[in-house]
Parts: sequence; structure tokens; C-alpha cells
Amino acid sequence: MSNPDLPETATDTDPAVAPPGRAVDNPERSRFELVIDGRLTGFVTYVMAGGVLVLDHAEIDASQRGQGLGALLVRDVLDDLLRRGVVIEPRCPFVADFIRDHPEYAGMVDRGRGQRASS
Repeated sequence: MSNPDLPETATDTDPAVAPPGRAVDNPERSRFELVIDGRLTGFVTYVMAGGVLVLDHAEIDASQRGQGLGALLVRDVLDDLLRRGVVIEPRCPFVADFIRDHPEYAGMVDRGRGQRASS
């Protein structure tokens, strides 16, 4: 069953602006969204705290899991934030594990807060 937080169609992200299958920032909802074939497929939520962007939750629609879309989503998010020079705190275990497996992103993690241990 799909998550009720994921609508059937993406009404808050303009597919004409977002490249297909690429995550885009939706600051009004404080999250990055992955839209595929006009459908919101996944998202990473965030909150700004003390000048650090806290990535607190990542989710892929249950019907789309197991296809590598979580990694695609997180890589897009991190690439965008890296380009912007944003310092992050990965509280989401999936994001933290992704960064551990891809050390090229380790430099963007706030050293004072570290990475959340996987659970």
C-alpha cells in the first residue's frame, strides 16, 4: 500500500521545471521531491537548525522500492546541497548510511554534530 503522504500526482512540483527522475527542492514543504512520470515517488524532508540543514527523513513510495530510487533521490539531494555549499546533519539513517558509503559527501557534514548512527 502506498503512503498517504504521497499523493497520486505531484501537484506541488511542476514537472515542466523538474527534469524527469530528478529530485528538486520544494522549500514551501521543506523537502526535496523525486517526481517520475508526473508522480511524486519519494522525498527527503529537512529543517534548518543553527545554520545547518538537518535531513531528517527519506521515503520512497512503497510500490517503487527496491529499484535504487532511494539512492538516486539522496544523491540528487546531496549533489544539489554540495553545489550550494550547504552544511548538513544527516539524522535520517538512510541518508547517513549513504554518506558513509559515499565518502565524497562526508565534507558537507557538520563536524560538531556528526552523523547519526544507523539503526
